[in-house]
Amino acid sequence: MLAAGGTLGALLASRLASAAEDAAHEHANHEEPDADLLQAASDCSLTAQLCLTHCLESFLEGDTSLAACARSIVAMMPLCDAFVVQVANQTDYVDGLAGVCRDACVDCEKECRKHATHHAICRESADACAHLIAMIDGM
Repeated sequence: MLAAGGTLGALLASRLASAAEDAAHEHANHEEPDADLLQAASDCSLTAQLCLTHCLESFLEGDTSLAACARSIVAMMPLCDAFVVQVANQTDYVDGLAGVCRDACVDCEKECRKHATHHAICRESADACAHLIAMIDGM
């Protein structure tokens, strides 16, 4: 999953850089996807994956206090991933999915904040959710 997130980020960055460098290309008039929104959604998903891994490691050690956090991540992450695809492809589903993705991020941020003082990755995940929420609100 981590490799896929890194690969997706690299592909998107490459695509955006290539488009910027090739202004003479016949498709140069096409509107590019919002790179900041894409990055925020990708960062949210990747950070959530790292947080989920932390939760699973805690479970293996017998600590289930992060169960609600893990559950919120499992609900949010695929929505962020789908949102990235829709934004990158500038589909008609961006606005509708943005609201669902935002709602899932709100729930995930609330859960992660509960553990933010004890677990750095929970704080990072909550911050990534908050940033994506702000980006979606600014659409």
